Amino acid sequence: MSFDPAQHFGETVTVRGTAATARAGAMVEVSDGPAIYVAGLAEWADDVEDKQVEVTGTLRLRPSRLPQVQPGGVHSHGLGETVALDDASWTVLG
Repeated sequence: MSFDPAQHFGETVTVRGTAATARAGAMVEVSDGPAIYVAGLAEWADDVEDKQVEVTGTLRLRPSRLPQVQPGGVHSHGLGETVALDDASWTVLG
């Protein structure tokens, strides 16, 4: 059974997965759904990166920070909408 974030927007949820840092910020790579960003956290600390974590927060859909069509008619191919946890707290597992 996979985790469908769209069914839980606005709810407080807990996810488990691997702590990873991407260009858009700290995220949790979950095995049964899309990566979930931790709002307001640019990167995981070295002692948390690549570890299994449990993160709790309010699940939100973040709109793209880039306009779909940039000035001059250029279409963006960057990061679109993302799923994020607001007001998150976490625990390193194991």
